[in-house]
Amino acid sequence: NLQRLFSESDKLLKKVAMLTSASESADEVFGNQASFFDVYRGEAASQKGVAASEKGVAAREKGVAASEKGVAASEKGVAASEKGVAASEKGVAASEKGVAASEKGVAASEKGVAASEKGVAASQKGGETSEEGEAASQKDVATSEEGGASSEKRDDDEMNPPDEGYESAKEDGENAQDDDSGGNAEPVEGKAGE
Repeated sequence: NLQRLFSESDKLLKKVAMLTSASESADEVFGNQASFFDVYRGEAASQKGVAASEKGVAAREKGVAASEKGVAASEKGVAASEKGVAASEKGVAASEKGVAASEKGVAASEKGVAASEKGVAASQKGGETSEEGEAASQKDVATSEEGGASSEKRDDDEMNPPDEGYESAKEDGENAQDDDSGGNAEPVEGKAGE
């Protein structure tokens, strides 16, 4: 019986050794697999981290580009604002020039009105001068007519001289009418007959 017990005990020990060896082998196999999976998972996570970092860099570059675009847009806005201010100043200057031109036009119009009034006054003065000249001309014509009549009378006297005896009798008759002697003077006709 002891021999049989030792034999059975030896078999049990061998089975335990086999199970222990198999368990160690399984732990080793599964441990290696777990380590492989851990490495794979870590590498995948690292690759994901790198990808995320690259995405972050790209996003940061996009942000920088957007910031640069914003700065450029801001500069364009400033330039446009400056152009608007310059255009506004040009408009103000043009408006001031228009006002000055309008004032010059008003002054020229006033000068034209004054010149027109002077022309009217000169025309009226010229009319008065013309009337005075016409009156003087009429006076000259009248004087000329009087001179012509006088000349005609003188020519007529020269062509038809009066009778000296008649003129002398006429003068004596006039003297007799003025005399207060009471009718002693002879008749004019009788004296003329003598």
